[in-house]
Amino acid sequence: SEFILESDFLVTQVSSFQYPKDQFTLVDSMARLPFGIKCIFVGDGIDRLSCEKYVIEKKLEKRIFFLGKRIDVYEIMKTSDVLVLSSKYEGMPISCLESMASNKPFIGSNVPGIREIVRDYGLLFEFSDSKKLSEHILKLYNDINYYNNISHKCFTRSKYFDISNTINSYINLYKSLNE
Repeated sequence: SEFILESDFLVTQVSSFQYPKDQFTLVDSMARLPFGIKCIFVGDGIDRLSCEKYVIEKKLEKRIFFLGKRIDVYEIMKTSDVLVLSSKYEGMPISCLESMASNKPFIGSNVPGIREIVRDYGLLFEFSDSKKLSEHILKLYNDINYYNNISHKCFTRSKYFDISNTINSYINLYKSLNE
């Protein structure tokens, strides 16, 4: 997009726009962060329009972008700086594992399904705690050593799940849904 610059620090959430997903907490955290931090949402669903309206209400439309469904999800993750999954709960959060495998810091809500995978590797925040989420993002933004440490821990954790097979099957499924 014309509003995303190479120098921007990019925070990305890949998830559907429906319960139990919670993009609104990430929107609220963006309001607390400096202008050079931008956010993209990948995915679609019944709550997307209300989230887009919320972004406009918060005057964040120059910093938060909606990409809809994409087949280049993994490439988007690789060009992002931080990956987030804000959700009330998860079963087996594939996007969480994909995020960690992309060698980027991952921040997830401290809920069943995410906590078990992320704990001691990535970063957690209590569900809907936009202040804590923004603090995590800001620390990663300001401290390159901390950023690299969390990235490495996430990547190490993803190997435990032998993610390459999962990612390939998930990408193929995602592509088939978009044909």
